[in-house]
Amino acid sequence: MPTRATLVLMIKRPKLHQGKQRLAGEIGANSALVIAKSLLSCAVEDAANWPGKVVIAIAHQIDVVWATRSLKNILPAAQVIYQGEGNLGERINRVDEELRSTGHQSLVFIGTDSPMLNDNFYQHLPVKLAKSAVLLAKAEDGGVVMMASNAPWPDFSHLPWSSESLARALALCCQHECLSVTYHDSNYDIDQLVDLTRLKHDLLADERPARQRLLSQVFSCLHQLKLNHEEKVMHDVVKDYYGKVLQTSDDLQTNACCTDSQLPNETKRILANIHDEVLTKYYGCGLVSPELLANCHILDLGCGAGRDCYALAQLVGEQGSVIGVDMTEEQLSVARKYIDYHKEKFAYQKANTRFELGYIEKLDELALSDNSIDVIVSNCVINLSPDKEAVLAQAYRLLKPGGEIYFSDVYADRRIPEHLQADSLLYGECLSGALYQQDFQTLAQKVGFSEQRVVTSRAISINNPEIIARVAGINFTSVTYRLFKVAELEPHAEYYGQQVIYLGGINGHTDVFSLDGETHFLTDKITAVSGNTWRTLKASRFNQYFSFVGDFTQHLGGFVIDKCHDVAAKKAPDEVSCCSTDTATVATVSKSCC
Repeated sequence: MPTRATLVLMIKRPKLHQGKQRLAGEIGANSALVIAKSLLSCAVEDAANWPGKVVIAIAHQIDVVWATRSLKNILPAAQVIYQGEGNLGERINRVDEELRSTGHQSLVFIGTDSPMLNDNFYQHLPVKLAKSAVLLAKAEDGGVVMMASNAPWPDFSHLPWSSESLARALALCCQHECLSVTYHDSNYDIDQLVDLTRLKHDLLADERPARQRLLSQVFSCLHQLKLNHEEKVMHDVVKDYYGKVLQTSDDLQTNACCTDSQLPNETKRILANIHDEVLTKYYGCGLVSPELLANCHILDLGCGAGRDCYALAQLVGEQGSVIGVDMTEEQLSVARKYIDYHKEKFAYQKANTRFELGYIEKLDELALSDNSIDVIVSNCVINLSPDKEAVLAQAYRLLKPGGEIYFSDVYADRRIPEHLQADSLLYGECLSGALYQQDFQTLAQKVGFSEQRVVTSRAISINNPEIIARVAGINFTSVTYRLFKVAELEPHAEYYGQQVIYLGGINGHTDVFSLDGETHFLTDKITAVSGNTWRTLKASRFNQYFSFVGDFTQHLGGFVIDKCHDVAAKKAPDEVSCCSTDTATVATVSKSCC
């Protein structure tokens, strides 16, 4: 039924870090902005169903154009005006005066914070307003969710607009001017987290489209808060375990955090240059380090006290750089303490290491540019992150095209039950945070790492009877992976008849170079490769050490790893491989030993 009352929608355009400050403090500014936009949509939905005239009153003059273009698509007949300067009371008085001067007699003011105002509320509103000069709908926190009047509002400039006594003060102010006051159905505003929890329940049966969209946003927000809480709990567990519980590697209860303990002499020499306190605070063994690092820019995820960073700093040289990221302040304080010590130890003019406090799944919060890193390394740390997908996605973003993440981590032969994931000892020991290996491969492909190359793999031994009992038969494996950021890699190895020749020259790989545990190249021999391997070698820092034969013109089926690849690395240079031929004989090479 038409009404002579005009609905005035008091709007403040939702913007990041503006408005909903209390809610933003509880759920984060971005989530609060999403909720604010959905609340606005609900108010606009109500205005679209109002049986009378509608006025959109905008809080900031700069947003009048936005309101005219955006909101009038939904409310084409609505009038858009600017609220003016001053506090909320002064702005309401100004809007009231302007509208009454142009013929509006009954004005109904609502905001955008009360999405549970329903059809019944709006249907009975004109009837009640016709029987009184002023109609107020109280908010449960002492404010109001609606205020309507058949007469000009009295001066509201002095009222306590952000207090629990607002409704009472409004009524007294109106009564002081001899305006009769009647109350409409009360409701509640959305100002804090507890309101969202209540709103989630109340919206379930509300079929209005904007309310259903709001419900979806509320569910998403509350779910993310739950994840954030769980993430914080896990972060605190790891910080406490590695910052306070562990003192040396001997305190670890398993060998999950250890790489191969048989260190090459060159690695031993490099580690000998690192300060004793840094070495003492290292909770693992071995060194996760790929080949050909001179002049590279490296990022170490979960650097701890910096042992690997200072080792890698020697391998990249003074023109390279190493950035270590860790969330444990106690560890980083040790790493930073010896920056100048190692600069002098390595005889560098300037330090080539720096250490950042942060979370490896939130690298976007640090001063790191996209496509800026040649190599990312990590030594048994990613399993400690509550969001492995985010870690891999951030790594992909930061790597230069052709760059790689080369890391050792722990994997399980099945998905870890939730009750074990919550076990702080198992989590700190790098066990209960381990991914099921197939799930890891799925995540890697999802973020862009189409091919996952296994460099080494070994079973993890657990000697602690208590831990053996807790994990209940789950088997764990330590795997070193290398994932390259290369465009156009296929999800499976395909064969196009391509070949490469390893030219030698990579330090420590005079006779043979192994890209992974199955892909080996004898020096000066032609080797058949998959399209993915061909593309990876060509796009990466290994390019100059190979000669490439072939293209992608003809697909010959799936690529099968040669059985003799496993022995290729063991052959003497003058032995002939059934997978290879002398470079002098340029002929088609079979991809099978048969």
